Amino acid sequence: MWGRARKGNFNKKKAHETFRPVSPCDMPAMKSLVENFSEAACFYDFYGNALHVNDRFRELLGFGESEQAMLDAGLKQLFRHFRQDTVLDGQPQIYNDRIARKDGPCVPIRVTHIPLIVAGERLGSFCFLCPTQETDAPKLSAVVKGWFQEIVNRLEIAVGLVDMSDKKVTFVSDAIQKICEIPAEDIDFRTWCNIVHPDDLESVIARQSELREIGEVVHRYRILTPSGKLKWVKDHSLALKKETGEITAAVVTLEDITEQNLLENKLHTIAFIDELTQLQNNHSARKVLEEWMGEHAHNGETFAILRLNLDHFTKINDLFGHAVGDEMIKRIAKRMKDAVKENGIVFRLLGDDFCILARHRNRVESYEELAETILEAVGVVLPFRGYDFHLTACIGISLFPSDGKSSTRLMKNARTALKRAKQLGPGNALIYSRSMNIESFKSFELENDLRNAVKNRELYFEYQPKIEAKTQKAVGAEALIRWKHPTWGIVSPSEFMKIAEETTLIHQISDLVMESVCRQAGYWITKNVPFQFISFNLSAKDFLKRDLGKRIKRRLDKYGVPPERLEIEITEGAMLQTSETVEQQMKDLKALGVTIALDDFGVGYSSLSHLKRFPVDTIKIDRSFVDSVSGNEQDEKIVQSLIDLGIGLNKKVVTEGVETREQYELLKKMGCHVIQGFLFSKSVSPAAMEEIFREETVPLKKGAGKPPIERRRYSRIDLPLPLGVKMTMISLNNKSVSLGSTEVLVNNIGVGGLRLLSRLRLTAQADILYRFEVDFMNTAVKGVGKIVWAKEIQKDVFCYGVEFSMPEREKEHWSETLNRWKSRLGSNDILKEARFITEDPVAYLRTARTIMSEP
Repeated sequence: MWGRARKGNFNKKKAHETFRPVSPCDMPAMKSLVENFSEAACFYDFYGNALHVNDRFRELLGFGESEQAMLDAGLKQLFRHFRQDTVLDGQPQIYNDRIARKDGPCVPIRVTHIPLIVAGERLGSFCFLCPTQETDAPKLSAVVKGWFQEIVNRLEIAVGLVDMSDKKVTFVSDAIQKICEIPAEDIDFRTWCNIVHPDDLESVIARQSELREIGEVVHRYRILTPSGKLKWVKDHSLALKKETGEITAAVVTLEDITEQNLLENKLHTIAFIDELTQLQNNHSARKVLEEWMGEHAHNGETFAILRLNLDHFTKINDLFGHAVGDEMIKRIAKRMKDAVKENGIVFRLLGDDFCILARHRNRVESYEELAETILEAVGVVLPFRGYDFHLTACIGISLFPSDGKSSTRLMKNARTALKRAKQLGPGNALIYSRSMNIESFKSFELENDLRNAVKNRELYFEYQPKIEAKTQKAVGAEALIRWKHPTWGIVSPSEFMKIAEETTLIHQISDLVMESVCRQAGYWITKNVPFQFISFNLSAKDFLKRDLGKRIKRRLDKYGVPPERLEIEITEGAMLQTSETVEQQMKDLKALGVTIALDDFGVGYSSLSHLKRFPVDTIKIDRSFVDSVSGNEQDEKIVQSLIDLGIGLNKKVVTEGVETREQYELLKKMGCHVIQGFLFSKSVSPAAMEEIFREETVPLKKGAGKPPIERRRYSRIDLPLPLGVKMTMISLNNKSVSLGSTEVLVNNIGVGGLRLLSRLRLTAQADILYRFEVDFMNTAVKGVGKIVWAKEIQKDVFCYGVEFSMPEREKEHWSETLNRWKSRLGSNDILKEARFITEDPVAYLRTARTIMSEP
């Protein structure tokens, strides 16, 4: 139990955490030791308090019992010699000093401190003084022997002294018989070798032979007692040296740690082994992963993390109970272990989440092959209690070091690949680098950065005016949260709010929205800005928290905003979640005086029942109905019906996404109350919104809805049908990236660039380069370029202009290829010669599965 102290300056607090206070049962032996010692002596505890001083000490200094204060000063001077930072060495500490007597002259003395250590815990110091320069070695030995005999015999730890010249045991405490079942007087080197377990004897002898070299040995091994019991013992041997450095003896402590060893094994099992499956658990996975990273960083080899999750497993628990679910987990775990064999280690992380660490594979594809083997093993039918359970799973794979050089990043990337595999359907496996296309890469980057964005206040607000249809005056505004990402530019709330809702960040963002909107409304009120209401969206999760009304009221009171000046927009999706809780939250808000708007009205299957059940003041007709309201008789009838329904139920009707004068005039004629859209204004800053509120009428924007003007240096080909093209990102902020490709639709292409349609939200930035791969007439051509303009043509569908950056030789190749294309565009076989999309491109983009390919 003795351990070597840390070198350097002594940390008092740290040392006190490992010392044992002197107990009353220690004092008789200590007093006897001090009183019977032939020289001036005292006993200190570890704090430096002198607990007992003998008469010879007082005689040396000339102090009587009534002169305690002067005696204490001398005692403090002596204790300063005690080096606590080396106390665990167990060696006597000897110093020369001079100490003042009562009668004046200083006496030269030699101060000796003997550390008192019991079972590895520091008790204090036995100190004695010699008025000469000579060391009385026999007295020192007597002190040690006396201390052992008085104190150590009462310990459960056996303590002994061994003469190193002939390995003869000169002293051993009574506890040796309890531990080894051998009388103390029978203990010698031969009997000791006889009880050491044969498998451990060689290592025990080897370790003890190191004692002369290193001065201290700690060893754990097994012994077999005469009665046949197997015990684990901890052997701590400490060499005793003369001033010359010669080792004359050794102090040995022996402790029975059998129960401790069993407890440690049990705790290890609890900490690192999953109780249900007996697989290693999440803590063990992290530990092994760190070890593998250290090994493979040196040898340059690769390994993989495979994250596996069962598909729709919660249905088994819901239908058959957790007992059946647990049995399925146990069987799946065994099948996975049998499938992996010596190729890796299987861990159960939590629930139906597993992890496999696999290594020593020469090809990346071999990890995919291992994943397929595991999926096949999992997919075999499991018969149980008369039922056949057919389970499937998905696997996400990340590779070291290409997909990450930290355990956190590797685990996260494997989870990202698993998430992507899940999106493709049951039974899929994807490697992270191959699963990441532009969309998933951007989502991953945003997820990593969103937390810091909230913390660093990178989120801000713009306001889009809501125009009264009859007067064309701004009566309200919708507060829209924005995020200007340093790489991706302005990020749409539809992108980052989805990420926030998957984490606890959503509540922080909601609090930010409520605080900012109420503060802005209060500011406008103090400045007499004419507005009726400010609306804002809240997450469905906010309506599941029962204190929503209190959170809003607290901010209304803080900024002096009347409740009727606030309008909260809620989607039908929020109403579908635990509707009783949502209904109560809405009633609380109504009681507070806040108005409620039903957003995206018309796209939900139960809109009418929601209007009847929930206390809604306003309905917002979804922009998908407005897009084609002019010129489409069927859409006109639908919008007219929705407006009439709202008016008939005494609801305010708002239409969003209005971009043309024709749409506005028609909606106004239909009786719509409020208009919102780019025709009047995009979202603007609070200062610009204030100016709009002060206008008598808000003018229509000229040219609203027109596409950007393209200034081309090269001619382009207008394709008869949209062409499916593979697009990938190759450079971000002047750093190369390796991603899979995403399909986009190109309707115009030339040597200088192309025009495409996509659901990707991208920005026009010169430091982001994309590669486009086009297949036509059995010819594949590639071009690299940047986005130079962007426009949202319909909700979540965007049109981009791309400018190529290619050397002249590649431009010549493109020009030759395009000339051949021109001659074939009128051919009847055109559909066979390229991936042309015959259906409506917007509808295709909204329903088609993304095409993935290797980077």
